[in-house]
Amino acid sequence: MTRRTLTTCAAALALAVVTTVAACSHSSDHDTGPTVPGQPGVTAKPLKQTQWFADTFGTPLIATTNVTPKTVEQAKDVRGTVLPQDKSVVDGPVMWERVRCAALPFSTTDGPTKTRADGVFGGYARTSLGAAMAALQMSSYAATVGNNTAVPQVIAPADRDRLTPQLPQYERGKGLDNPGCLAQQKNIIRPAMWKAEPISDTVTRVQYWWPPRQGDAAGGSLDYTVTWQDGDWYLSEQTATDVLALGGKVPRSAQYTTQPIGWSPW
Repeated sequence: MTRRTLTTCAAALALAVVTTVAACSHSSDHDTGPTVPGQPGVTAKPLKQTQWFADTFGTPLIATTNVTPKTVEQAKDVRGTVLPQDKSVVDGPVMWERVRCAALPFSTTDGPTKTRADGVFGGYARTSLGAAMAALQMSSYAATVGNNTAVPQVIAPADRDRLTPQLPQYERGKGLDNPGCLAQQKNIIRPAMWKAEPISDTVTRVQYWWPPRQGDAAGGSLDYTVTWQDGDWYLSEQTATDVLALGGKVPRSAQYTTQPIGWSPW
């Protein structure tokens, strides 16, 4: 199986759910308990009304499944951009953004705040929302990373030296730098709901649910775990082994399921 085939099951685990954390309080740096995620201050301004937004983004794409909001903003830089962490009001807890061939969530409250490598972001808050964004962004690496050296940056620092030699050769898609990569897909999809559950003081499990495409009877769900190390979220060894196809492992496919109850909307 080629690396490109495996990548269709990785970012495309998100993007292959149908093709391609509970809400958090931002009052504590160590809180992963449920309240309202990414809640801006009452005086926060709408980000989309700022000159920075007008200068940085172009015409948005429209998701093809039943999600709210349906807009996926397109940064003029195909690699995407982090948002100012000033609690500016966006469409909800996050703003969806095209990053190369994927639709990914960004916030003005819980990160990400930086780029670790080409197509890999970092600087997430130690909150449920931070964990949820981190897990989805890093598990979508195959649709976003720019080169081989970027891939290991999704692996936790304590595991990186040991696991990196097990990485299959990354075969970069020819269309990754095409600004129309996401727009040209038959379905522009993203998860509609998520749920985060701390497993330990440093590990959080995040579940996602994608609504069904037209003609499908049910949506799809996947779950990943992330670990907090060196002040940021990374894929746990278990999840990294799965989505990165370490040791020849075939990544899991999404499970078809009806809409869950009690999960947080994006």
